[in-house]
Amino acid sequence: MHSRNASEPFWLQLIGSRWGIFLAAWLLAACSDEKPERWIKLAHHYDPIEAAMSAPLDSFRFSIPDERWIWKEDAKLWSAPMDPRVAALRSHHTLTPSLEVDGRILTKQSRADTTFSIDKFWISKKRVTLAQGSHDPIPSSSSIVFTMDSGKRIAPKPFETSTAWRVSSGSTIADGFRVGPNSPVEFFIPIEANSTLRLSLDYLVAGPNAGDERRSFQILAGEQLLFEQPADDLEQLGNNRLAIDLPVSLGPRRPLRFRVQGSDVIATIHSPVIHTPGTKVAAKRDVIFISADTFRADNLACYGGDPQIAPHLNQFAEQSVRFENSWSAAIWTLPSHASLLLGLYPYEHGSVHTSAFASPELPSLAEHMSAAGYRTVAVTDGRYVSDTYGLDRGFESFLKLNALSADDTIRNAFDALDADDGRPLFLFLHSYQVHTPYYHSEETRQRLGKKLRLSESKQLIADVGRTLLELRAQETAKGAGGRNAINSLLPREDWSGIFNRVLPVLVEAGAVSADSGREEVARCIERLYLGGLAEFDAQIGRLFDGLKSRGKEQDTFVLLTSDHGEAFDEHGLYFHSRGTWDEVLRVPLLIRGPGLGAGAHTQAASGVDIAPTITSLVDVNPDSGWSGHSLFSHPAGPEAQFVVGFDCARLEEPSLMLIDGPWKLSTPLASIDDSAIAPRSLFNLEADPGEQRNLIQSDPERATLLLDRWRSTIEASLVGRATAMEAVLSQKELLDLEALGYIGE
Repeated sequence: MHSRNASEPFWLQLIGSRWGIFLAAWLLAACSDEKPERWIKLAHHYDPIEAAMSAPLDSFRFSIPDERWIWKEDAKLWSAPMDPRVAALRSHHTLTPSLEVDGRILTKQSRADTTFSIDKFWISKKRVTLAQGSHDPIPSSSSIVFTMDSGKRIAPKPFETSTAWRVSSGSTIADGFRVGPNSPVEFFIPIEANSTLRLSLDYLVAGPNAGDERRSFQILAGEQLLFEQPADDLEQLGNNRLAIDLPVSLGPRRPLRFRVQGSDVIATIHSPVIHTPGTKVAAKRDVIFISADTFRADNLACYGGDPQIAPHLNQFAEQSVRFENSWSAAIWTLPSHASLLLGLYPYEHGSVHTSAFASPELPSLAEHMSAAGYRTVAVTDGRYVSDTYGLDRGFESFLKLNALSADDTIRNAFDALDADDGRPLFLFLHSYQVHTPYYHSEETRQRLGKKLRLSESKQLIADVGRTLLELRAQETAKGAGGRNAINSLLPREDWSGIFNRVLPVLVEAGAVSADSGREEVARCIERLYLGGLAEFDAQIGRLFDGLKSRGKEQDTFVLLTSDHGEAFDEHGLYFHSRGTWDEVLRVPLLIRGPGLGAGAHTQAASGVDIAPTITSLVDVNPDSGWSGHSLFSHPAGPEAQFVVGFDCARLEEPSLMLIDGPWKLSTPLASIDDSAIAPRSLFNLEADPGEQRNLIQSDPERATLLLDRWRSTIEASLVGRATAMEAVLSQKELLDLEALGYIGE
């Protein structure tokens, strides 16, 4: 170390010191022309309070003529048909409808302030309805008023410096902001010249055609027009990805401005990011996380499945690290996906019933990836995997398709890949393609129709479903309805009861034989399921081809797993309603990527391990509170072979299973606290992978030993980390869940 000499000049002493070295490095960097590449997320700089102070909230008014109102004496209702121009706006997330009567906006709080009495009011897509105890006349001045929804912000986590403003439009919720005729948006932040602004733009024309009025969306540097796009009419508008050059420097004296022209235009800006070129830092790898809903492990050849059903996924498995022993955290979609994305067991995050919303306090995988500089995008099939349950947080763009085919999922995956702005991409893909109602295309029927006997299977299941509906209709004096053939068998009631009721009718009709009818029906359902699986495989093949054609195949980490499996009467149960059998809990786990190689890993893996495993692959800090750990740095010893999973049952008492090496124990949750309640089953999976020989009576000591050994770990997994909130579902969301068989009679 350099020692100080009193005879040396001060500047020479400083140069030789630690502080001198630091100062020299700082001066060198300050004088250098090289600057690091950077990205500015504009949604993190948006101030809605400041915007609201500068202009009134945008609203749009549609009058209801007096002659439209009709009084219905028997129901004590006033009713008026909705203006056809307004009907399309009623379901748009951008706008919130209200009813204005006698100069007042009606709400539950203000309805009593009007000059006439109103008990209730409704605004649907087709009608406006007022309920009155008495027949008071409707004032002549009544209107539907649509007010622009400005969005929301979620509080940042400790590891985040800030969070973005969030807006929704159509099926997308994303970081961004809205621009209305009275609410232009300005950013007074330093932006270097020759940067590029990238964003997705969604227009909404909220009012009737105003004649010759100019309608457009504009971006300006101060008063200098940089970009303009016309907004002629609603039919021509949609979500457009734009890249706009910013040739001039911007800052406090010359803000970046967004505005619309036209009294009835709203522009929703999604994922606005400004990219400034510079010295590149070491790039992180892209990550694609695929959740194949309802995909049991033995669908694939590497897990013992038929090699002809899923050739693309079988090839992917040969190129991947394959985890032979992987179990989901729960047997149905919501708790399992919350565990995948939050790194916690179901009872820790609390999303264990159909209206449970995991607390925003819990850190998500996407939030950690975003904080590390990733562009985070999700394309999901919605329902449980949606913002309704808080699973969108951390994703810069979250698209919920509500589809039953993976075709749109893959197309939007390509859109995400092609919207490259220089940042690494974390892309989460979720598909219900393999879920009921087991959709498959004509191409799949041509390839596998004979092998899987798809036409015969579909016909028999239609007979079963129709017969069951007819029996129910007779019992309840209700119509049989028109539910999908598979979903008519749901909710997942006792299947012994179903077959006791349905099989005699089918046997008499000659549809099945008396001695093997139940087996015939089970195999038909399974073959339809495999048809849906083959359809999913074809779509994933498109994704892999797209990665290859874009030159991303070798440099991208791709992880594929599932939230749960599917049962076909192996243990008297169907679908995934309850139970802790391997057919509903054992799932594939495949990871392909640079430096990983290929081959089988035998350690036990859980859904809660996915989040820390992904972060470890790309050197992103995991959350210290996550319950799982990276499967590539798993602790040695007994913990490496331990897994716990839950059924989070909705139809009976919940239970859990624990894996300890070859041993699998299943027990009611109550057994953890009450030693008087006995475990249900004990299996040696090495000797009995089909779980046919229950050893609970012959080896009760081992069951007790296993419970005692892991009791404290299990008890910890049952303690909530934060209080779950109540999820509020719309009528459409309830119908979407019913289409999957989750909600209904």
